[in-house]
Amino acid sequence: MTANSHSSYDHLKRELERLSHLRTSEPRIPSVSVHYITKQQLKELWTLSKILQVLRKHPSSAAVSVECVRAGYLRVFSLLVWCGEAHEIREFTNYDIDDSKFPLRQLPQNFVNHEHLTRLFHKIRHQQWIFFPLFVRPQQLKSTIEEVGRILPIQKEVLIKKVHDVAVYKTWLDPDCCEEDSPPKLDDKVIVVRKVYIGIKHKSMYDREELAYQKLQRRQCEHIVHYYGSFTLEQGGEQPSLHNLLLEYVDGVNLEDFFSQTQPPSNLQELLNFWGGFEGIFQALHHMRSMQQDLIEVVHQDLNPLNVMVCGNRGLKDKLHLKVTDFGHSSTADQSESGSKLLDMMGGKKFGAPETYRGPSNEWLNHGPSSITTAADVWSAGGMISDAAAWVHGGTRARQDYNERRVKEVKLRPAFGGVPCFHNGVSPLGAVDAFHSKIRKSLPSYDREITESILSLVENSMLLSDVNKREVPRGICSHLVKILESASLGFETSSRDDEIAKPAPERPKPRQEMSRDAAVKYYNDCKKHGSIPDPEVQKTVNTLRANLGDRDFIFLIDTSGSMKQYEERMRITLLIYAYIAKNIDQDGRLEVYFNSQTKLKQYRTSRAVIRDLAHQEWNSLGFERIFSDFIDHLLHRLRKPEPWPPKKQSVFVFTDGRWSGLDNVKHHIRRVIRAIADQDLGRTQVSIQFVSFGTDPKNIGQLQELDNFGRKEVLGMDIVDTKPYDSDVCAVLYGALVEELDKVDESEDSGEE
Repeated sequence: MTANSHSSYDHLKRELERLSHLRTSEPRIPSVSVHYITKQQLKELWTLSKILQVLRKHPSSAAVSVECVRAGYLRVFSLLVWCGEAHEIREFTNYDIDDSKFPLRQLPQNFVNHEHLTRLFHKIRHQQWIFFPLFVRPQQLKSTIEEVGRILPIQKEVLIKKVHDVAVYKTWLDPDCCEEDSPPKLDDKVIVVRKVYIGIKHKSMYDREELAYQKLQRRQCEHIVHYYGSFTLEQGGEQPSLHNLLLEYVDGVNLEDFFSQTQPPSNLQELLNFWGGFEGIFQALHHMRSMQQDLIEVVHQDLNPLNVMVCGNRGLKDKLHLKVTDFGHSSTADQSESGSKLLDMMGGKKFGAPETYRGPSNEWLNHGPSSITTAADVWSAGGMISDAAAWVHGGTRARQDYNERRVKEVKLRPAFGGVPCFHNGVSPLGAVDAFHSKIRKSLPSYDREITESILSLVENSMLLSDVNKREVPRGICSHLVKILESASLGFETSSRDDEIAKPAPERPKPRQEMSRDAAVKYYNDCKKHGSIPDPEVQKTVNTLRANLGDRDFIFLIDTSGSMKQYEERMRITLLIYAYIAKNIDQDGRLEVYFNSQTKLKQYRTSRAVIRDLAHQEWNSLGFERIFSDFIDHLLHRLRKPEPWPPKKQSVFVFTDGRWSGLDNVKHHIRRVIRAIADQDLGRTQVSIQFVSFGTDPKNIGQLQELDNFGRKEVLGMDIVDTKPYDSDVCAVLYGALVEELDKVDESEDSGEE
């Protein structure tokens, strides 16, 4: 290469040096450069003319196209310019050594026996790190081994805690070095937890935690912290390797700190908000257990208040959102792998189940089983709830008192080492029953039934010595939901004659939460780049998500010939309801049944639903026949085998009510009501909301007749509501679930006498 051509790289190298100083990672090893350049920076730097200018400087590189460089070799090209070797780009394109093959750990096979290429490799090897910082892509960043020079794109890092050789950091990552939305960006920042196992001592814990997260991420659960990747970072010399997990950062505190920083509930709503949060624990345990359908099963083995995060920092103003973390003591079984089974990893003792306890010098315990089941986590959850009930009863002082009583009892058994567990090696401690009794005797008037019922649930379903008698997580969650729903609706689960019940608080009257126009604007604001939705409307959507997020949303669209005239009106209505439903449903899934189709179809986006609506035939089968098939499908969902309660369903029927078989429609609704009653599922298990189009008095009359007939005719249960398409959006979404909203549009003579 001529001196002239070499000098032509100098100003470009200076450009690259300038860019590198714009991005600096927190230093890890003093001798290693922490400046780096992102791919996005290079895209902005390398215009077509600049690339062409470099390629034309040498005959060998002139044969390489600009498009080729931009498509897959931009970082390789930049590295070669940095090293003054841009003319060698053809050697990389010829052998398909593109950006995805970097960083290079060893001499490429095609470079072997080529002296000048070997020299080139050694020249670029130590400079490559600047252009190839670690990129966080969860699907690929799994168990990778990163060399000593690899740069972590860390903009800022704060130590949260360090215990022995395990450190946990709050880490700000460079957004340009992360896959879009995974980890998610907040205000153009990407914040994660970086958990580092240092050296070989705790490598087995790292391996267990990494495996659990990798298996669990196949299907996300909002009550388990998300996993974004894992890698081992070599440090060189005698320095220990760093085993890294990148996890979701939860802006909040762990449950242990929550107890010490927060006052116990002082009214019914705060009590409901607190206990309602524990539904998340059992949803997480159910998720870990329900992975069996993927041949995966995970047992946490260290479930305790330190390993449960409380999202947000609002005390008891809202329902607690809990997330399970720290799987270092977990065991994961993959039935697709030979010899894989769940093993006892000797997790935490305080909340551990009797079958897992290993006491020093206790021979019969030390010869216990080496296998374990998910029932061990159920015991731990029971201990946590028992402990939480003490806090509800009397704050941190009551928790301490309860703790000391258990310590006093276990001290009678030296093998237990004074650990305040909840068992004696076989069954619950006497201190547990005694303190539960103390709590029951001192419950405030607003907590007449809730905590007592929850303690009974703990005693009868969780803290049981026989692992086979402990209930499965989903069953426990279902019981907990029923206890809280009964309390929130003002019902009593049992009678107590020694107290006079306070009058139930007056329910808020229905009000306009979100007009149809506001919903349309909300949709447009969400879809328009740079536009921010109205904060009040967003708050309403968040409330809907909190109240209805555990339900499935199903849309039944009447595409009879008479509905054709309302196609545009229906398109807009369906778009906003489908979009909002998708955003409040925990599954993020839409289910739609068109007349012209023979089965329910699932969608991931509201736009996909609208595309299918545009292709419907508006002369399909009569509504009554399709409604019959649809109800058959709905009833099938209600027949889930015990102990798995079926998920709650909200059905929205878009129709003009122009049918000839009203009695048939009533018949099928009766079938649903009877199925709910027979299985003791509760009135809110299914709600059917008719969304009406048109103003024909006869058709509207038929819909109004459906509105309240369930309460009059069938087991006193009303699951149907009817509202016009342009009604308040929240009133439609809640529908028959809230009786006050159900009655808003009913005629005066349709109510009960």
